[in-house]
Amino acid sequence: MLKHLEQLLKSPRELALVYACEYADSFSSFALDYVFVLYLSMCFGMSDVAASWIYGIFGIMSLLFGILFGPLIDNIGVKWSLVLGTLTSTFARLALVFVTDTVTLFATLLVLLPMGVALTSNVLKLGIRRYTTSVSRSSAFDCSYLVINSAALSAAIMLTVTRTIIPDFGLPYRPYLLLACIPGFVQFFITLFLRETAIDEATQSLTEHFGSTFPKTYTRSNSSQSAYELVLSVNPLVVTTFLPLMSMCLHGKNYDPYNLLVLGTSLSAASMFVLANFSSVTGAVVGVACFTFGEMIWAPRLLELSVMVGQEGREGTVLALSAIPRYIARLFAGASSGYLLETFCTL
Repeated sequence: MLKHLEQLLKSPRELALVYACEYADSFSSFALDYVFVLYLSMCFGMSDVAASWIYGIFGIMSLLFGILFGPLIDNIGVKWSLVLGTLTSTFARLALVFVTDTVTLFATLLVLLPMGVALTSNVLKLGIRRYTTSVSRSSAFDCSYLVINSAALSAAIMLTVTRTIIPDFGLPYRPYLLLACIPGFVQFFITLFLRETAIDEATQSLTEHFGSTFPKTYTRSNSSQSAYELVLSVNPLVVTTFLPLMSMCLHGKNYDPYNLLVLGTSLSAASMFVLANFSSVTGAVVGVACFTFGEMIWAPRLLELSVMVGQEGREGTVLALSAIPRYIARLFAGASSGYLLETFCTL
């Protein structure tokens, strides 16, 4: 483990900048995900089914733009992909704060923002590959996963604070979305300091239901003022607390990645039985925690394996294709979420 950390510390400064960008990008992404369906229903009067379909279609559009932009990413490189993507996604998120008509809303959510996501999310993973060696890469992706979950925890805390102390002025969630744009501006300036260099060496559907289904299910089962985001924040809290220990236990043991994926996804899947049978706060917390312990086993390995599939210099399209299961899962989660809410968990 110490050998991996030593190699990680010797990585170029770009790796630290990528982590900073990943924190900012993840913060803004989770901030929107936490309120996505509630924002559509409360601000635009969309039904559960309509809001959930938009949630799913957003993922499909991100996938399509990812495939379309794959060759572009390969040609312009990590830095300029991130510059262009960050500028686009930040502008789109800022537009969501002020948009009032559905035409502009759909143009922003289903075109502009997916374009930005396609040029940032996967490219950040590509940056981690470029700025690490084979010795330090597994540890680097563990750190990446830790950074992402730290951002998720921060976004959840900010949502609670915002709902508590900042009035919404009759515009639910918009002050929160405005604050969530700030990391995007910071991310843009960080990307300008990246260099195009590389080191020369000698079950996702469950996750999407946390965004499309859980906020409404939890608030309807308890109360409209229930801090559902604090329950969801159990996920990043457990990750940031236990991932370093998990990483130390797994590294250097030569465990078969396939077996780790099976073990982790099985544990995450089992958590759904807890959430389905117990609607209390305790049941929700236990279910999310169970899901998270499984996620800590499979998620970092899946991140690393998906990035390593493509040939260096031609990873853009491969990375986009590797995201197909995730975005297809988001579509099915969104489509089923609205129906399930209106059928089994009505207001």
